[in-house]
Amino acid sequence: MNAIIYFTDKEVKTVELTESKSGNKTVLTLPLSAFGGKQVETVDFAKELFTAKVGDEGYAVVPSGNTGTLLCEFNEKAEGEHTSTGAVMSCFGFRHCGKATLAICKGCENDLKTKLVLKDSIYSLYAHYVFDSFVPYEDITVEYIDLGDADYSDMAREYRRYQIEERGCVPIKDRAKVQPELSKNVDSIEIRVRLAWKPAPSPYAHQTILNEPDMHVALTFDEVYELCKKLKDNGVEKAEICLVGWNMKGHDGRWPQCFPVEKQLGGEEKLRELIKNVKELGYSIVGHTNHRDMYQIASNWSDDDVSVKRDGTLNDHPIFWSGGQPFVACPDASVRYAEDILPKTADLGFTGLHYIDVLTVLPLHMCHSKVHPASTGDTAKAYGKIQEMSKDLFGGFGSEGPYDFAAKDLDYVLYTSFNLMDNKPALCDEIIPFWQLVYHGIILYNPGTETVNYAIKNEQNKLKFLEFGGRPIAYVYSKFLCNHDYEVDWMGSEDFTLRNEKDTERTVSGIAKMYSDYSTLSALQYEFMEKHTRISDGVYETTYSNGTVVTVDYNNLSYTIK
Repeated sequence: MNAIIYFTDKEVKTVELTESKSGNKTVLTLPLSAFGGKQVETVDFAKELFTAKVGDEGYAVVPSGNTGTLLCEFNEKAEGEHTSTGAVMSCFGFRHCGKATLAICKGCENDLKTKLVLKDSIYSLYAHYVFDSFVPYEDITVEYIDLGDADYSDMAREYRRYQIEERGCVPIKDRAKVQPELSKNVDSIEIRVRLAWKPAPSPYAHQTILNEPDMHVALTFDEVYELCKKLKDNGVEKAEICLVGWNMKGHDGRWPQCFPVEKQLGGEEKLRELIKNVKELGYSIVGHTNHRDMYQIASNWSDDDVSVKRDGTLNDHPIFWSGGQPFVACPDASVRYAEDILPKTADLGFTGLHYIDVLTVLPLHMCHSKVHPASTGDTAKAYGKIQEMSKDLFGGFGSEGPYDFAAKDLDYVLYTSFNLMDNKPALCDEIIPFWQLVYHGIILYNPGTETVNYAIKNEQNKLKFLEFGGRPIAYVYSKFLCNHDYEVDWMGSEDFTLRNEKDTERTVSGIAKMYSDYSTLSALQYEFMEKHTRISDGVYETTYSNGTVVTVDYNNLSYTIK
């Protein structure tokens, strides 16, 4: 077996991989010495190992970033290829003619982009590493585990074993014994409340004090407390409230500037009062911070803190959020910002699964600065420090997405993928709960953007939530437009709002319904998801380690729990 290295200087080098075997495992390694200290563009690793002809029995399992995990059968399709957006999981699987194999990527795994290709009636699946002109920093090793006549549920159980035994993940049932805020939140519904924001998209890429748009106030701190009291009166006994936009100029207002607490919402005194009162209701309450994005209007803005692209320009983002055009902080700068902001935020009284935006929902970035360069490995270490700070200061850590680098310290995920129900790439036959099979019982999560606020969406959304085994999230004032590829908000056009008495009643009753649904299922968060099966077209069965079986039928819009 070979690896093909594409160097930045246009050299292409084919290297024979070293091979070792033990039991049902075959390990292939590309040693660091093969790179010769040179800059590398990409590496294709063992392209010839996983191949199948069109019409063969079996499928490829491709964890694929925000799309979710793809199940790709070897049936007739138009030629093409799919490259995952990043290493959301450092593995992929292949079942072919009765034999299933799981590939686990070790070494430079944060540079992994799994590639599936269909060409000349042949499917191929392999590890594809993207270094973007960086010098690789360690051996690349892929471990291939022969699981025999197995399926994707068996592959997931093997990867779960790896994450627990070799990567330090600890099941919820064990962490909850020593992590009170996690224990409390297993039974709680997550309620995000967006308080205030400037227009998104921003009319100005680069905001200044002179052109900064006015901020819209949806809820003050006093009004949040009134909402919480209504929820309690309507049977929501356990909840975590996450305040989005409590900071200076609201949601995505002036990162990395966070303080002072936004005065239009009531200021610091009212925020402290709110936190105290919400805790007295028996709820957890946390804030929303961001240590990755930067806006030029921030009082602590510095060009020197921004990551640098390969061409030497500052690493900006094409989507203009409320603060204008965001830039990506260099990993070391992210840590410094967090070291300043997080203790001050904790001092306000927040406790729970503190939410840090963006951190875990995108592939880890590199910094090409000559002064402060950073590989994806460096970024993973920096973000790991921020996660640990969050757990130490607040009692837990939650973020936006499910990327593997964060799994050890991640307590809660806002959504594990985007558009579970209508976002299949061309080579994909089905989106399967592979991530959930691995991490259910280890990380709390909401399955997808479509299952946010599911109580006011179509019944299919609730069924998807049940099939994928989530912890529910209600998002009050979730809806805001952007100037990217989305014509509507990615969490849906349906929204919980409090604009009038009728809106408020709808919101409170919807959240109460989601909490009621979950109260009969929350104990499953202590269990592993052991098996997922398609019984027939539109009918799926999910089995847990305590024997509970959830069956959903999309044809009749029904479900059973046994």
